[in-house]
Amino acid sequence: MIRTVFMALLAAFAFMAALAPARAFAGEDAVVRAATADAVSALTEEIYRMPLGRTLSVGEFVQRTNSRDELIKVLQRAQQIGGARWIDDHTCQVELQISGPVVGAAIRRIAAANPRHAVLPPGEIARAVKEWEDRSFSATGAATSKLPVMKARGNPRIGLQRDPWWNVSQAARDQAVAAAKADAARRSLSSVSPIALTEKSTVGDVLAVKDVGDGMQAWFIAQPAASVELTDDMEAVVELGGSPTETFQEFRGLARKQKEVAVPSDEGAWDKVQDEFEHRMSTPIGRAVVAVGNGEKGAGGAAVTPKQQIVLPARAPRWVAKRIEATAGGEARGSKLQAARVAELNAEKKLRVQIDDLDLGEGMSVGKAAKQDAAIEQAIGRALAHSRIGRAEYHADGSAEVAIYLDLADLWQELQQR
Repeated sequence: MIRTVFMALLAAFAFMAALAPARAFAGEDAVVRAATADAVSALTEEIYRMPLGRTLSVGEFVQRTNSRDELIKVLQRAQQIGGARWIDDHTCQVELQISGPVVGAAIRRIAAANPRHAVLPPGEIARAVKEWEDRSFSATGAATSKLPVMKARGNPRIGLQRDPWWNVSQAARDQAVAAAKADAARRSLSSVSPIALTEKSTVGDVLAVKDVGDGMQAWFIAQPAASVELTDDMEAVVELGGSPTETFQEFRGLARKQKEVAVPSDEGAWDKVQDEFEHRMSTPIGRAVVAVGNGEKGAGGAAVTPKQQIVLPARAPRWVAKRIEATAGGEARGSKLQAARVAELNAEKKLRVQIDDLDLGEGMSVGKAAKQDAAIEQAIGRALAHSRIGRAEYHADGSAEVAIYLDLADLWQELQQR
C-alpha cells in the first residue's frame, strides 16, 4: 500500500516537472509581450512630441482627428532591435524602431481622411513630415515578472523563437558591427563625392587624398551608433551618428589642410558646398553579414563575410526621370481609415509590380536583382516608403480608393545607397 502511494506521488511529481518548462516559456513570452507593449507606448509618446507646425504637435493632431488607434496600429509594426534583453530573472527589455517615412505616411493618410479636423492643410503637413525622411524613431520598453522567469539553457530566446545569434561569439559580433560601421562611412561619403568644390574639383577628388579619405573614414567610425540591429538573416545593420552639418565641418577642416586638390577660396563658395552636403548626404547606414563557415573565425565559429551585391549600371537608367502611379480600392473593415490603409497597401503592390519590371541592362531587371541581392530588396522597401498619396476617395459603403505615386529618382537613390 505504502509502495503504491509512493509510486503515485512520484508519478505526479514527474508529471509536474514535465510541465514546468512549458509553463516557464509561457511566462517568458508573456513578459516579452508586456515589454513590447511598453515600448510601443514609449514610441507613441516620443512621436506625439514631434511638431507638425508652430502651434501643433503630432499628439494634438491625433487628438483632433481621433486617430490614436490608427497610429498605434502603425507603430505596432515597428521593428524589434536585436533580441529581448533580460536584465535579471525578472526583468525584460525590448527596443523597437520605426522609420520616419512610415510614420509620415500614416500622418498624411490620417490628414487626408480627416480634412475638417486636421487643422493644417495637407501641403503643410506633408512639408513637416518630409523632414523625417532621413531619421527613425526608437524606444525601449520594460516589463517585470513577480516570479522568476526560467529561460531555456543553451538556447537563448526572443519570445518563443530561437535567437539565431545565440551561438555567435562576442568577437564575431564585434567584427560584424565594425565592418558595418566601415560600410556606413563608405556609403555616406560616396553620396557626397559628386559635389563640386570648384570648376575643376569635387568632394570625391579631395577624399581621394589619403589623409582626407582616411581621416573622414576614421571620424565616421568614431561616431556613436544611433542604432545597431542584428537581424534574423545574420546581418549586422548599423546607423552611425554624425549629421550632414557635422560631417561637412569635419571634411572642410581636413580639405583645407591638404594642398593637392583645389578647394573653395571664400566663405560664400563653402556655404554652397555645405548646402549640397545637407541635401545630398545619405544617412550613414552600413551592413555586414556573419556566416558560419571556414575562414578567419571567432570563438563561436562565425566569420564576417562581404554582402553579395548586384553591380548596378554606372549610368542612371532612363526611367530615373519618370514617375509611376497606381490606384487601388479597399473594402470597409471597421472604419474609413482602415479601408484607406488597405487601399494604399493594394496600390503599393501594383507599384511593386511596375518596379520589378524596370530594366537595369544586360537582361537584368530590378525584380530579378532583388531575388539575388537582399540589399536591393530592402532598398525597394525603403523606396516604397517614399510613395505619396495623390488622391483618396471615401465611398458611402465605407470602402475607399487611393491613388499613390513614386518618383523613380527616389528608388534609384535607395538602390545606390544600399
